[in-house]
Amino acid sequence: QAADKGHGSALNNLGLCYEHGKSVGVDLKRAASLYQQAADKDNDYGLNNLGRCYEYGKGVGVDLKRAVSLYQQAADKDNDYGLNNLGRCYEYGKGVGVDLKRAASLYQQAADKGHGSALNNLGLCYEHGKGVGVDLKRAVSLYQQAADKGNEYGLYGLGRCYEYGKGVGVDLKRAASLYQQAMDKGMVSAINSLAECYRFGVGVIRNEVKAAQLYQQAMDKGHVEAINNLAICYKNGKGVSKDEAKAAQLFQQAMDKGHVGAINNRALCYKNGEGVEKDEAKAAQLFQQAM
Repeated sequence: QAADKGHGSALNNLGLCYEHGKSVGVDLKRAASLYQQAADKDNDYGLNNLGRCYEYGKGVGVDLKRAVSLYQQAADKDNDYGLNNLGRCYEYGKGVGVDLKRAASLYQQAADKGHGSALNNLGLCYEHGKGVGVDLKRAVSLYQQAADKGNEYGLYGLGRCYEYGKGVGVDLKRAASLYQQAMDKGMVSAINSLAECYRFGVGVIRNEVKAAQLYQQAMDKGHVEAINNLAICYKNGKGVSKDEAKAAQLFQQAMDKGHVGAINNRALCYKNGEGVEKDEAKAAQLFQQAM
């Protein structure tokens, strides 16, 4: 009813219902139309959400420049989502030229408002020196703040820091626990990382069967590294019954998705005749490709 009266915030909220299928069927075109109406009323969330529609082609054609313009308008209204999304555009050159300093500055502004995703993104900037100097302790603090807000990427980033001792002392149990929490929130890379923990006994009791199951789970969600890892399990009979043909097939699958290590592993299959017919020439060709 409020949307019928043209309230910007209600129009935006109804758009979210149609985008995500909450109490109504998913209808992306209707969602985009409602976001447009909210944006026309200068609603900052409507501007940001319409930007997302144009960035990802949800209910409208992809138009990155229009997405950037909408994010900018939302950011100008101090909208934390708009600031974070505009930061991403500048970080990855989506609709604008890459500008890492500007990206980091926008993430900082959104992070100051407590935006979980921006806290994580700013953490990545400090970890890798993107637009700011490398500062691992600051990165850890930001990942922790993102994790405290339940952000799965923050949980995962913090897990990596504890696993590898980046900005904090190594704490493998804490790393595994953080990967589990990130995985429970649907973070696919965390599934693969937790599988690694179980495969090698990192912070948990070694369990190769559990590792293989987790690799399969990550693979089913499209994680390329997990495909290669599951192939290794099949090749060596670790956590699954040994199946060299299945391993060779999985190496091929990972290779087709651009995994360099899988090219080398597939080459070894040809060299040793494991799961495929021995073919030294094909092996040499793949070894060359992997270099």
